[in-house]
Amino acid sequence: GWIPEDCKKRTESYNYLHFEIDVYNVTYTDCDNPWILCRHKKSTTSKDHMINIFGSMPLGMREYARHILAMPDITPD
Repeated sequence: GWIPEDCKKRTESYNYLHFEIDVYNVTYTDCDNPWILCRHKKSTTSKDHMINIFGSMPLGMREYARHILAMPDITPD
């Protein structure tokens, strides 16, 4: 039931409901501190894809990210 405030606000800014977000704490072998990944249930990006793509970034670049959020594809009106 816990969601980071940043993920909640961003989700609501896209007119989605924050309780449709799954939150994952992910730890990589090159760092003991977990990253928080937020994924909307209707996102076309899978949890595994998020973990793999974010984990392929060098640690020095990952350290600048606070939370990662995957939302459903947004089509313009």
